[in-house]
Amino acid sequence: MPEPSTLEVVIPWPREILELGFEVMVQPAKVSEFASLRRAIGLDGVVRLGPLDQRELNIALWLGPPDWRGKHVAGGVLPSLDPGEVRTWSPIELGSGVLRLAGRVVGHDSKPVVAELQLVVPCDGRVECYAVTSDGEGRFIVGSAPIRPNIVLARGRAIELLARGPAGVARVAVAEALPAIGTFRRLDVTLHPGHALRGRALDAEGKPLVCQWLSFEPMGVGLNERRWFGAEVETDADGNFAAEGFEAGEYQVRSFGKDGWRELGTMPADGAAVELRVGVAKASGS
Repeated sequence: MPEPSTLEVVIPWPREILELGFEVMVQPAKVSEFASLRRAIGLDGVVRLGPLDQRELNIALWLGPPDWRGKHVAGGVLPSLDPGEVRTWSPIELGSGVLRLAGRVVGHDSKPVVAELQLVVPCDGRVECYAVTSDGEGRFIVGSAPIRPNIVLARGRAIELLARGPAGVARVAVAEALPAIGTFRRLDVTLHPGHALRGRALDAEGKPLVCQWLSFEPMGVGLNERRWFGAEVETDADGNFAAEGFEAGEYQVRSFGKDGWRELGTMPADGAAVELRVGVAKASGS
């Protein structure tokens, strides 16, 4: 019987990244004669898998468990191992033109939360965006965002990480990560509860806009931020609306009905109930 082989996995990343919890999994590339083999990566970034027989293997690195709960980070196909061979595998480095972030999202109570995140990179007259979602442990990874730091710095615009979820919102500048391009950088995010938008929507005659969709978009920001931090909310049978988790500031409001979109003016996200009326540019207290 051939001597079994061993695979040594080496993850050359900082300890602060590894402590987020990575796992590696191997399985036959063409057949399924044995169950997949998985191991957690320790804080030294090294783990051995074996014994393995001699065949072509698929290998995958995950942030979290290697299933629907985790995030696939890297992988590939390993050629057949020789009998008794100890082979080393590391994920392919992405090069110096890549910004890579990993971290954890928590709510204002410091508990991990699921959130949507978007890395916003100003680049050569445009904005490039990379969206990810944190898992049930709040973990996220952005591993392949190509940027050109000379353009970003020359334009004087910071790279930002936007986050939103049931626990609130956050906006984090990550320009300080620029010197670390080409390596992973740990960036943890704390969501704040955000502000509320609430009130009543009326038509031009003062009648409630019943069961209509209202669009809220922050003013004075770029198109991407308007889409990201905006929202659509449906009114009730009396024209009332309420939504939470907004950044502070002024919001443009529109209603959508049988006649299409109509302007409802502007209102602040300060939690105070207001009255919006078609044809009136500014919300009033209610």
